[in-house]
Amino acid sequence: MRRARRWTATACIVSALTISVAQPARALTINLFDGLTNSSIRNNLSMQSGVSPSDFATLFTIVDAAATYWEDIIHDSGFVNIGIGFFRPGVFQNGTLGVALIPPHVPGIGGIALAPFSLEPDWFVDSTPFDNSEYASAFETSADLGGGLLNTGVGFGGGPDLDMFSVALHEIGHVLGAGLPGGGTFGLTVDDPLPFAGSVLPYRDGHLMLPDALMFPALDSFERHLVSDADVLFVAQQRGFTDVTLRGSPVPEPASLFLMATGFAVATARRRLNRRS
Repeated sequence: MRRARRWTATACIVSALTISVAQPARALTINLFDGLTNSSIRNNLSMQSGVSPSDFATLFTIVDAAATYWEDIIHDSGFVNIGIGFFRPGVFQNGTLGVALIPPHVPGIGGIALAPFSLEPDWFVDSTPFDNSEYASAFETSADLGGGLLNTGVGFGGGPDLDMFSVALHEIGHVLGAGLPGGGTFGLTVDDPLPFAGSVLPYRDGHLMLPDALMFPALDSFERHLVSDADVLFVAQQRGFTDVTLRGSPVPEPASLFLMATGFAVATARRRLNRRS
């Protein structure tokens, strides 16, 4: 029997951190660093100190893969630095899998913290996150939200327990897309020049209220959620990104569904772990 939904939470905190700005890259670059080295990230996300090197290396590997996934979707010039770590047990509500500290602009500095293994011993740490073969089934959803038939969910079921890769993708989405105040419920209209202009995305408290979307505020055990076209537009519309890659078809053939993540497995140079004081 499938477990109840586990809820994620977002710390909608705007940090006044500043960094020296280098020449912009030709596409979005996401840099990762140890969040404990920055006091604002460490304190706002209640990051756990004394994390073992192996646990941190595991976290970095998963978040690095999730960052690469987003970099292959958003092609606008710019960069964002994200401090990563685990949060302390007992700080956030029970069942919280991840939290995010959002930057006020891109380029900027944000942070994400995931539940430690002591709190979530059922984490699934995928050594091959671009390969979904651990999952027994796949599903997609689509809807016309006013701008044409739009892919609104890409997922897999019947897999290992709580997917850390899905949560890392979700929290990075918050850092990239947090251009609006976190609170409130309203329709977020997709504007030109983004595809599917005129679509109205249901927004609530920083989340996309489409149950199969990555940016929905919950994750079922044994499932993996990847970035749908609705998720891409949700992030892009908030932040002002305009050069994005969509999947091209709201409902591809089943064979394509299992292969759709392999395009993100093209060899990329591994980003270096930057430590900041």
